[in-house]
Amino acid sequence: MKVGKVEEKVYKRSIGIYLPASEKQVVVGAGTGVDAAVLGKEFFENEMPMVASATFIGKPDIVAKWAIADAVNNIAASHGRAKAVSIMLTLPEKLREINLKKIMSHAGEECEKKHIAIIGGHTEISDKIESPIFSVTAFGNGVLGDAKVKAGQDIVMTGYAGAAGSAIIAHDHTEKLQERFPKRFIESAVSLDEYRYVDAAVAVAEKSDAYPMHDAGEGGIFGALWEFAQRYGIGLEIETR
Repeated sequence: MKVGKVEEKVYKRSIGIYLPASEKQVVVGAGTGVDAAVLGKEFFENEMPMVASATFIGKPDIVAKWAIADAVNNIAASHGRAKAVSIMLTLPEKLREINLKKIMSHAGEECEKKHIAIIGGHTEISDKIESPIFSVTAFGNGVLGDAKVKAGQDIVMTGYAGAAGSAIIAHDHTEKLQERFPKRFIESAVSLDEYRYVDAAVAVAEKSDAYPMHDAGEGGIFGALWEFAQRYGIGLEIETR
């Protein structure tokens, strides 16, 4: 594709058609010539506004799914709910337009599934990169749970350590892995992307009065524990098993 801002004709046939319908709280959403989204007064529902950002670099058929999930999970782990996202997409010059369609169709599907509006963004073609870069900023609302942090609380982990990394590696290197592992084993690793959202765990945690929470993303479990301790100025005793 042509280097620079994506052309209007490309936007219409490969981006605009995949944008989900805006939620009623969005007065002005994404579209040609729209410089800024306008959110209605009821968007935050009298709760605290929340913003989280994430970036993912990878293949066209997974890049949108993981970037959106990461930003949405960060808000969920802060006791909030994402309601809209703004997308910044940078594509390599050699990428075919059919792959842009694939990226945006996945982005639209993810947002529809989570009832999230796409309220804006920008798509740029660059000759300086090799893989698509999908950056997303999520907007939502929720309550602040930090005040309940105190000594003596238990630390509980949910989900699977390394699930995201396993799913991405298995997806990106299927052919090479098949030289050593059975096809069914690789497919089971790819299917771990089913767990990319933390909604179910957050719902259980909130019912159990669990405060605060932290989304363990890149950096692994020990990285997440270090971030948690650093943020709240506390020491931790962890049963690794």
